[in-house]
Amino acid sequence: MKQLQLILVLLLTFTLACKNEKPIELDYCDMLSKDQSYVNKETTDTAVIERNRRLRHQIFVENYTQIVRLTKQSGFPNFDFEALPQDSCKNWALTATLIHMAQAKPEIFFSTENIALLSSEIDKGNLDSSDLFVAFKVSFVTNQFCEELRENINMAITKWRIKDLENTEANYKSCE
Repeated sequence: MKQLQLILVLLLTFTLACKNEKPIELDYCDMLSKDQSYVNKETTDTAVIERNRRLRHQIFVENYTQIVRLTKQSGFPNFDFEALPQDSCKNWALTATLIHMAQAKPEIFFSTENIALLSSEIDKGNLDSSDLFVAFKVSFVTNQFCEELRENINMAITKWRIKDLENTEANYKSCE
């Protein structure tokens, strides 16, 4: 009887351990549509503007989280400019998400974990460092980063091989 229980436990353990995770499939057109929502076109109400800003930032993080999950599972989704216009949603969703995360959530985009993840994807050939250039450039022009991010931003420039920014200085402020 104990042998039968042991066999059943082992079978259950192996079944659960061998369970393949379902591949993640992203709806890039939906991601892009969400990314472009809550843009303040027709309001000057500061409360509405602030609410919309928070909602947009939440969407940026949700989209980025999906991309990170996919990247960890099967590699960074390739930018395929040869497949335009068929892949236009994918290319624009990836581009917009990278730009908006670097702008709105630089503490996530320039985190040590994210630097390591994207460095690994560059090394594997799943991501080209030039695909990150626009995110850097836009965020450098529009942001004043917390001083605490200086080291990580410089590390990202080096590890992600963003050659065009090696002598560029971002704007920093104290965020205590």
